[in-house]
Amino acid sequence: MKTRNIIRFSIYNIIICLIFAAFYPAFAQEQEKEYDIKKTYYPSGKLKTEGAYHWGKREGTYREYYESGQLWKLWYFHDDKEDGTSQWYLENGKLTMEWNYSNGKLEGTSKWYYETGEVWAEPNYINNIQEGITKTYYKSGNVMGLWNYHDGILNGLSRTFFDGGGVEVEKYYMDGKLEGPSRTYFENGKVALEANYKNDKLEGTSKLFYIDGAIKVIDTYENGQIIKRVRYGIDNKFAKVEESFKDYFDDGILKSEISFKDGKKNGPEKTYYNSGYIKSEFNYLDGRPDGVCKTYHDSGYVETVTTYESGLKKGTAYEYDSLGRVIAETNYYKDVIQGIAKTFYPDGSLKTETYFSEGRPEKARGYYQNGKLEHEENYHDGVVDGMKTWYFPNGDVSQYAYYRKGQIDGAYVSYYQNGFVKSEAKYANGKLLSERVYDEKGRVLKN
Repeated sequence: MKTRNIIRFSIYNIIICLIFAAFYPAFAQEQEKEYDIKKTYYPSGKLKTEGAYHWGKREGTYREYYESGQLWKLWYFHDDKEDGTSQWYLENGKLTMEWNYSNGKLEGTSKWYYETGEVWAEPNYINNIQEGITKTYYKSGNVMGLWNYHDGILNGLSRTFFDGGGVEVEKYYMDGKLEGPSRTYFENGKVALEANYKNDKLEGTSKLFYIDGAIKVIDTYENGQIIKRVRYGIDNKFAKVEESFKDYFDDGILKSEISFKDGKKNGPEKTYYNSGYIKSEFNYLDGRPDGVCKTYHDSGYVETVTTYESGLKKGTAYEYDSLGRVIAETNYYKDVIQGIAKTFYPDGSLKTETYFSEGRPEKARGYYQNGKLEHEENYHDGVVDGMKTWYFPNGDVSQYAYYRKGQIDGAYVSYYQNGFVKSEAKYANGKLLSERVYDEKGRVLKN
């Protein structure tokens, strides 16, 4: 009896040991995965990232490296979310940014640095969004600017300062765009410039002052475009009025030449591409386009030629491709399309012709490049209405459909080139109701 119990107990222990031995490796592996250091590498084999993980999530210090081996970013994570101060470095080892995180979101004041180590900016964040005053600094440590943010966008009054103190510029923003009065000051505190903005563009009167406070220039702007300039001498006496202006790109290339009279465009206007090629040539009379006006491709070829009379298009307007070939002709009467409008293939053959009456299409035809009819359609109240028919290059019908108020409404039928029906369908107000599809021998494929 005792021997039997001993044998039974021994067998039981052996079974327990075998079960434990079978599951221990997996258990041990899981234990190893609880805390782990993971690394990634550049194709060159150089270390790219390394960080601590807890159950597969980043926890604690996490580092990113330049391929040179220099530390690029130093992060701190909790439960796979950024937490605490993150530091970013230039490849020369200089600290360039410090970001403060809480639960994976930017929170509080961060810092950006000059390459020489001085603080350049201190943006403030609430719940991952730039909010409140962001400060910028000169290398001397003096405040350079106070920028007012709301919901990540400049809003309200922002100021910049001279290195020695004193306001340099005051500007108001609304939703990231300049809006309202703007002032620039001399270092002695006197106003150097007064301007007004509307929707990020200069609008109304701008005044430029001499350092003693006397008026130097009064400019008038309309939608960002200067339309009049009045100059005054140092003695505050009127000097002259200017109504012709040149504008330039940042690199000094001429951008535009515009003339005004009594606040309205008058005479020739030219605009240019940054390459120096002309972009447009217009002529204005009393603020409206008048005469032959042209636009150009940046290759130098004419793009459009349009004739105006008192601001209204008249006669035939031409459109050209980038190689100078006519691609469209449209007729206008008092700014309304009238008669036949045509488009062309590159070889000059007719592609489409559309008949207009008082600006609305009435009938249209499309053609293959060999001149054969490709499609034809009718319009009512400016939209396709009635039967539209398409053709094969040999002249046989390839498909037809009925339209009502611009939408397929009724039968739609398509054909194979051998003349057999390819598909038959019915539509109502543009929606498919039923369809039957055939093969080239007339056998039903889909019903």
